[in-house]
Amino acid sequence: MPDGSRDLYAGLGVQAGPRYAGADSDRLVALPVLQFEWSNGVFVSGASIGWHLSAAPTVEYGPLLAWQPRRDADGDGDSAGAVTTSSISGLSSAKRSVRTPYRLEGMDAVPARALGGGFFNYYLNPGWRLTNSVLAGAGADRNGVLWRVGVQRIGIEPGRHHTLSFNAGVDIGNRAWNQAYSGVSLDQSARSGYGAYQAGAALREVHVGARWNWAFSPGWLLASGIEAGRLVDVARHSPLSVRATGVTASTALAFRF
Repeated sequence: MPDGSRDLYAGLGVQAGPRYAGADSDRLVALPVLQFEWSNGVFVSGASIGWHLSAAPTVEYGPLLAWQPRRDADGDGDSAGAVTTSSISGLSSAKRSVRTPYRLEGMDAVPARALGGGFFNYYLNPGWRLTNSVLAGAGADRNGVLWRVGVQRIGIEPGRHHTLSFNAGVDIGNRAWNQAYSGVSLDQSARSGYGAYQAGAALREVHVGARWNWAFSPGWLLASGIEAGRLVDVARHSPLSVRATGVTASTALAFRF
């Protein structure tokens, strides 16, 4: 970007997806859209803030901060992954019949956290990009770490004012991250009726997605996206997980400043 320039989008839309990673129910929530970038490399993308430090056109890297919302007993606020998982285990049919509708009843809330880390992206060519990010600080003890690795196909223009992109990737959590979002401690087991479950470090999710942007005027943009994901390994076998696959879809109207 030319020195002193900026590119700013802001808007509002809706998002539908699983109530939490592994939930058997969905929810519809308002979705704010924030996409800001300045010529000095600082950017805001949704709930993330970063700084591009590389001057090379094929490499992007720098520090990254992100907000991880609280996950309550009803699943509200969970953004650890828009995916779900397999059948419940460690819970008798008698206990199921008297449970509340919320699968996380009796589980500790996962606190909201500001996460810190970094990103490294590499362009194979102008249309293909490899992405990496690491964020740490999640969970009750702030020692949860998530590594996201992916590939993107960007800049596809099927028609005037229309842009498509596609992505695929995996999420890998350390023991603390997976235990916070998929594990069940002995105390939680006693309160919730789920069997105790230890979730170690492992690959936790695979996902694919697509985005469509329609710039129908110089200032206005309709941004829509869909992502399907599947929990695997320790996340899939957690007693908190009900469906193996979840789909999240969103659409939003944004204005370019």
